Amino acid sequence: MISDLHIGMVTELNMATTTKSNDWWYDSGATVHVCNDKTQFKNYEEVVNGQKVLMGNHDSAKVVGKGSVELNFTSGKKLLLVNVLYVPEIRKNLVSASLLCKKGYKAVLESDKIIVSINGLFVGKGKSTDKIMASVDALISPLVQQLLTVATNHAQYVIEFSHQFEVMKGRLQKIKVLLGDSDNRNKEIVQTTLATFRDLMFEADDILTDCLIREEYRKNHICFRYQTGIKLKDINSRMKEMEDILGVHLKKPTDGSSSHEDDTEQFTRITSQDYHEGDIVEVENDVKKIEKWILREDYKLLKIGIVGMGGLGKTTISKKIFNDTVVRDHFNQKIWVSVSSSFRMEVILRSILEQSGEKSVEQSQEGGQSGQISAVADQKENSDVMKSLKLSYDALPPDLKQCLLCFSIYPEDFDIQAEKLIHWWIGEGLIQGKDSNTAIEMGFKQLSKLVSRCLVEVVDARGYDGRVYSCKMHDLVRDLTLEMAKDEKFCSFDHEHKQELTQCSRWLGFTSEMDAQSLSKTPKLRALLRTTNNLTQPHKNLGSLCSLRALDLSNNKLDKVAFKNLLSSISSLERLAYLNLSGSKGLEEVPDSIRKLRNLQILVLSGCTKLSKLSSSITSLKRIKTASQSNRKSFQLLELGKLGELRILRMHLSKDSDITSLDVLSKLEKLKVLSIDFGTEKLDGKSMQETLDQLPPPQGLEELYLRRYRHDTLPKWVNPQFLRKLVYLCIEDGDLFDICAGETTWNLEGLRLNLLPYLKKDWNILRKEMPCLRYAEVSDCYQIDNFRRADHQEYKPRIWRP
Repeated sequence: MISDLHIGMVTELNMATTTKSNDWWYDSGATVHVCNDKTQFKNYEEVVNGQKVLMGNHDSAKVVGKGSVELNFTSGKKLLLVNVLYVPEIRKNLVSASLLCKKGYKAVLESDKIIVSINGLFVGKGKSTDKIMASVDALISPLVQQLLTVATNHAQYVIEFSHQFEVMKGRLQKIKVLLGDSDNRNKEIVQTTLATFRDLMFEADDILTDCLIREEYRKNHICFRYQTGIKLKDINSRMKEMEDILGVHLKKPTDGSSSHEDDTEQFTRITSQDYHEGDIVEVENDVKKIEKWILREDYKLLKIGIVGMGGLGKTTISKKIFNDTVVRDHFNQKIWVSVSSSFRMEVILRSILEQSGEKSVEQSQEGGQSGQISAVADQKENSDVMKSLKLSYDALPPDLKQCLLCFSIYPEDFDIQAEKLIHWWIGEGLIQGKDSNTAIEMGFKQLSKLVSRCLVEVVDARGYDGRVYSCKMHDLVRDLTLEMAKDEKFCSFDHEHKQELTQCSRWLGFTSEMDAQSLSKTPKLRALLRTTNNLTQPHKNLGSLCSLRALDLSNNKLDKVAFKNLLSSISSLERLAYLNLSGSKGLEEVPDSIRKLRNLQILVLSGCTKLSKLSSSITSLKRIKTASQSNRKSFQLLELGKLGELRILRMHLSKDSDITSLDVLSKLEKLKVLSIDFGTEKLDGKSMQETLDQLPPPQGLEELYLRRYRHDTLPKWVNPQFLRKLVYLCIEDGDLFDICAGETTWNLEGLRLNLLPYLKKDWNILRKEMPCLRYAEVSDCYQIDNFRRADHQEYKPRIWRP
């Protein structure tokens, strides 16, 4: 039986002790002290009742014994912990903040330290990791993996480089071990060396990427060998110098590992699956109370102030009221304005005019009632919150720190599409596939961890498993990411928190206010993402950004001529891994030059309504794992069979689509997610139905989405016998009469049915056909009987959970 003893990080900080074994961590989320080393106990007794502790990721660990442990601080003071649980499976020794407080101890956050005292007497201190360490440590592991991939996949070509690769790998691993010395990392010379070392790793990453994608290698054999050999020797030489400097000032930890090695899974408090909007009871009560004030007919309310310290939910409450349908119908106009501590009046006024349809003040006054929500933040009141946030940031593993810092390029109060964010992470190499999980799946897991730590807010999520669709960042957390991203030299910001370009910039959120010509001044740029609706003509030197890995120019308004020039520049970006041109109105043709993007892994062309030709040269892009396009006329299914690495495919089909090769989808053996949109026109009846019956995907498919499917029955391969691994099925806007056939039951865990007016089914029978189901969402399916939800509201889909 699992007890109510919980271990979950909220704020976690390393405590500076002289204990010979593992460090101890001050943890504000733990309700008990926990130790993983039996030799540290002063007195000890076995536990035989099978007690367990519940960890933040819902796993449990067995308690073997308990006793007292004495911590010897570097200050010479001692701290005796009683009732410490011995849990060998735990990776870290934890000091419970709540238990310390109950014993009269006081913990004060000060800069990047925590000071522990009792009755005014100093006991000891804890300290955070350094600033530059985050990006350095996070880059080492992917770089080592890059080395192994190059050596494995290109062994026959790179044998002359194998020695240099081995030297680089050895030095990287030695430096990673040295970085485990948390006591000396903040020395100025160490910080300076790490900053230079980080730039060196980016150079090494460029060289290794070139080796991975060099398919015409042997045509320029001598030249390429010579140039690559010189670069590798130079990098290894400079890396040796830095290793020597770090070796003098950093000590090798006794356990030979870094402080954050592979500890991310154990200390996640909650997962995104635990997020349900309806669970925020107190917020909902406040929303209802304020709505009653607004909707009173006997009193004309002019202003409401929602006041409180940072993080209490002021913005959440305001947003819920603003988006409420009843409130919306009550006013003729609604305007949402975000006012930060560094606001500009002209920007605020422009936003108000744009949302009011550029009406004059006089016209707006004649429009009837209006609503105003005002939020004022006192920077002095937020200082303590910022200290706590800094501690939460310091406690993150290096890979999560880098993922969090990516949020810095987005404007304040910006709704971020989770998939775009994760595509960027993959393109940068921040996220990689692991075991059976794809890089996309690992990306959503990383995002879930940031949500669980309350560093990222969910705006919209999939009900089935809580997968985040869109998210945003609280303004206080964003302020922290701006500061840390600037320290890490990823971005630079002016006094108004606006991003500015420098020679050292690695990431850029491109806005309409920026001068496109300034891109030529940022040769090290690795990510360029559009963050506003209006996009000016990108500068012709875009193609000179040779280190660029992620490029998102979605929903731009460039015309045909401008887009042709843009594609010409993009074709020069040979290291580009993620390209998003979705919603581009001027994109009519993807030229043959796309074959030059040999490192491309993610290509998104959805919403390009004028796209009429997709070059067959796309099949030469062997590394593509995600492809999305939405124009039926440009779709050639035959070419897809050559993209053997595809994991995710979103496509549109129509009578114009070339689907003569019926086994093409089954060749995509690694495909996990398939989405088919059949467009607005009705397909040619029986012939198309018969064609679809013979177009099965691989049997390992896990998620299937069918939209605007205008047939009575599903294709024959959509059945539990063929798709045995299918766990999620979404069918929207169709003419289906039934979704089950035969006596075999489904293994589905999630189901979404939307706008299926002809689907006639008894929910109780459907449940028997889907015994593993744990989530269902139904809307506008009027003939599904016995599907009820007590708290159902008319304008929301009906939700079922067991």
